[in-house]
Amino acid sequence: MVIHRIKPIPLFKWTWGKYPSSYKTDLGQHIDIVCYIWYIEGSDRVILVDAGATAEMFKARYWLGEHIQTLEQGLSRAGLKATDVDTVILTHLHWDHVALAAEFSRATFLVQKAEWEFAKNPPPSMTMAFDQKLFEDLNVEFVEGNKEVIEGVDIMFTPGHTPGGQSVAVETAQGLAIITGFCCTWDNFEPPSEVGAHGVQVASPSIHINISDVYNSAMRIKELADHIIPLHESEFIDMEEVS
Repeated sequence: MVIHRIKPIPLFKWTWGKYPSSYKTDLGQHIDIVCYIWYIEGSDRVILVDAGATAEMFKARYWLGEHIQTLEQGLSRAGLKATDVDTVILTHLHWDHVALAAEFSRATFLVQKAEWEFAKNPPPSMTMAFDQKLFEDLNVEFVEGNKEVIEGVDIMFTPGHTPGGQSVAVETAQGLAIITGFCCTWDNFEPPSEVGAHGVQVASPSIHINISDVYNSAMRIKELADHIIPLHESEFIDMEEVS
């Protein structure tokens, strides 16, 4: 078995209301949300998960966002340059996960075909989340469902947040780590006790295209993973590696 390491590269953060991810039970509470890219180290291919964005881009849309580091700085700390990257697995095509994709000029981008087709023509209520200009010229390889990327790194089709969300399962020294393919924090996997008393084992993200699908996707991750890596969890911001 090939063992890999997952290194978080945080780019910016913002503070958001907690209640959407905690099943609407924590009104008035706030948590930090972080935008990452993830470096999967351990093979002769340089693989990233997501392409990230900047605080300035986020502020232009939502009037908030705190800079952590530039893409160049984050990659440098992991011993990389953008031109070293061979493969980028895009969990989904919301703009903040793909905005810096053009920096990876040598990379092939793995995207679910269903995600691509939806993002090219989203419904009016979701047009703010997608920006076709950010991904239309990328070197894309379409994925349909689950796929082995390399030994020890697999794509899991986990729809619901978006139609073509994909999580990334990585064999690590601590067991199977799964980077979620949908925007979430620990609160989504550890819902409040008053919610759990009603049989709710995970809290569906508040932003979704299909609430049943995203619930089932989260449950599948919870059942399979030895180590869950929620896509926006602030816990990883100062870690050199998460698994």
